Amino acid sequence: MILVSLALAFHAAGNSFGARPNVLLIVSEDNGPELGCYGDRYARPRNLDRLTAGGVRFNRAFITQAGCSQSRSSIHTGLYPHQNGQIGLATWGFRMYREDTPNLARQLKKAGYHTGIIGKLHINPESAFPFDMKEIPSGNFACKNLADYAKYAETFFKAQDTPFFLSVNYPEAHNPWIRQVDGLPKQPLEAGDVKSLAYFGLDTPKLRELNANYYNCLSRPAAWREQTRDPLLNPEKLKRLKAEVESVSNKPGRKYEWDYPNYFFSSERPAAAQPGSSRPTRTRENAP
Repeated sequence: MILVSLALAFHAAGNSFGARPNVLLIVSEDNGPELGCYGDRYARPRNLDRLTAGGVRFNRAFITQAGCSQSRSSIHTGLYPHQNGQIGLATWGFRMYREDTPNLARQLKKAGYHTGIIGKLHINPESAFPFDMKEIPSGNFACKNLADYAKYAETFFKAQDTPFFLSVNYPEAHNPWIRQVDGLPKQPLEAGDVKSLAYFGLDTPKLRELNANYYNCLSRPAAWREQTRDPLLNPEKLKRLKAEVESVSNKPGRKYEWDYPNYFFSSERPAAAQPGSSRPTRTRENAP
């Protein structure tokens, strides 16, 4: 999926502004394909379903390594972690081998794009990524002021008279799995509403409670968008922006009580893409 967005951007780099796509990359934390568009019966609300209805859903998309900084470094550089050097968490001091490694922010700026990032980057050194706009650089795992993500995004959209690349990185569904934040979701799922994920091999009351709050985390950004009509994932506003939308989850997912995730299941990620114009749903079994 990331290769698709890169190809679109770089292929258009030599053309006029009118021919270049705007690129909106939405990244979530620590979740797998527990979404309605992948057939999950507990997922809600359905904003991402509407996104995939007009684009492409990838059924076999994998991250390069089940770790936050490592997978993010691959998204932004197109290289495996062992190639770019980000083989561990930036929090623990791991960093890329070279600051001049080509990456999305640098290459798109050279092509005339205005670039921005909302939410954490979590790759070292951050100075290697010369975004024009940077907001909410922390992990924000307490999920404070979630409305600010969309506010900064709309400000960024309105200011543009050149093609843009914007990366929006939400903290959900990173632990701690908070049942409600600012009253959202309005009707949170409870332990009795769900079952444990099948691959755990267990279905205990504690796991069900954790799983319910995991789904509550996943629903929160979309629930807030529906409540406020924010521009992210609003089909009509995205058409006016002519934005190529890429949505992908990074990192190891669904860790719950254990210190480390199940890496096989955690490396498969949900991924979707929507072009600026309306197209029928397509699926890809093998991600590029």
